[in-house]
Amino acid sequence: MLLAADLHLGRSAEADLDRFLAAALDEPDRLVVLAGDLLDRPGGELLLQADLLVQELLLAGVRLVLVVGNHDLGGWLGERAGTKGRKLFGKLLGHVLEQPEVVAHRGFDSIAVIDDDVFVSLRSSHRGQRRRLRVGGVNRIRGEQIEWARDVLVRIDTAGKRLHLVTHRSLWHDSGDQHSAMRRRRRLETELLAPCGFDSFISGHQHRFVHDEAARTPKTGFKIRRIGLPALSCGVRSGHAGFVQWRPPGEEPVLVPT
Repeated sequence: MLLAADLHLGRSAEADLDRFLAAALDEPDRLVVLAGDLLDRPGGELLLQADLLVQELLLAGVRLVLVVGNHDLGGWLGERAGTKGRKLFGKLLGHVLEQPEVVAHRGFDSIAVIDDDVFVSLRSSHRGQRRRLRVGGVNRIRGEQIEWARDVLVRIDTAGKRLHLVTHRSLWHDSGDQHSAMRRRRRLETELLAPCGFDSFISGHQHRFVHDEAARTPKTGFKIRRIGLPALSCGVRSGHAGFVQWRPPGEEPVLVPT
């Protein structure tokens, strides 16, 4: 499978996108995971470009996992007041949700069973509850999302399959990261990751390639494979740049520079 994040269409180099697309169409198992910030900002022309990219992948037979990022909805302001960005990206995501591998979806969240892998994709850009003060940021997963994902996983057969959580924001924050981690993480760890036995946590947003096959979650110390993805876009790159190739369970994730 190929893993990518932070394409930031509108600030990315065409050559980087072409190289990624060529690799995706040449993948033996035709599986691509896009971990958020497909767009640099919501808008008609960029959304059309993103829609063409998604359609090209799907029409070529690529199984596609897509999670929404904060830029896709217009950043902090878009989360607070921008219903247009949510509506437009929801329409694009609808093409992905029509895939037969998607066994459940709710809003921007989805669960797909692809061969021996189960991908739980959760929007991690929700605001906090301090609406009166208009603060709280765009960096959390809500309890209702956790409950929904857990309930679906209980109902489907995951025996012998690898479980991957795909979000835009990460659980972890290291000194080399370009952005902070999500907040309110304990419930995600105690009510979803640990009881359901997730194998890996895949995220973007921090613009840096990280792989730790024995990472410990920051709040409870649950052992899980951590895969942090670099920015594909040359317009936002800092340090690592490119996408990641991974064929579990036997191979290690490998950075493919752009």
